[in-house]
Amino acid sequence: MDAMKEGLPSQSAFLSMQLSADRNNLYVAYVQISKERKFTYYVTKVDLTPAKKEQLSGMVSRLNQSKISMQKTPITIMEDLTALEAQSEAEIQTLMADMEEFFKPITDALEPLLNPESDQPEEEA
Repeated sequence: MDAMKEGLPSQSAFLSMQLSADRNNLYVAYVQISKERKFTYYVTKVDLTPAKKEQLSGMVSRLNQSKISMQKTPITIMEDLTALEAQSEAEIQTLMADMEEFFKPITDALEPLLNPESDQPEEEA
């Protein structure tokens, strides 16, 4: 483990998310490496209710459908491309908002690690 840690760059962070084999849990692991090589860890298990599993599955399906649409929709004139891009952009924006809401408990838990409050008082200009 120490040999693996030595290979990781300073001032970096890694986030890993994985579904359990039965798809009932989502495991989240975050490690942050400071300039001084201090490691900070956050690990949690999120229980996925049937509604949450359905929501996650729906988001994956929507993303896949959007990719297929972008790849397979015939483009004959420039207006077709413009309309397809606008439609895809709107769908991706909606999907991003849904994903942010879905993962909000995780981002809220990581927020203090990502943006720690400064111990030093702010200087006045």
